[in-house]
Amino acid sequence: MEVGNRRVIVILSRIFKSYYYNILMSLIFNIFKYVFTQAVSIAMTGIWTLSGKYFTNRNVRVLLTTFHGPVSILRTLIIYWGT
Repeated sequence: MEVGNRRVIVILSRIFKSYYYNILMSLIFNIFKYVFTQAVSIAMTGIWTLSGKYFTNRNVRVLLTTFHGPVSILRTLIIYWGT
């Protein structure tokens, strides 16, 4: 009986170790994902602001306004993925 109880305790401890390990890894992954999406969002916004401020050439402005829609959609998707 003593050996059986010890076996049950070992099995339970292994289950709890893997359970807490999975929680820890998912927490680390979610933190990384949040930081990554925030960094991408800030970088895209910064590039957009700087490009509007410093590029006054008409062709460059037309190019930027052409790509504004897809880039903003991509940014929204990346932010949505992070939350």
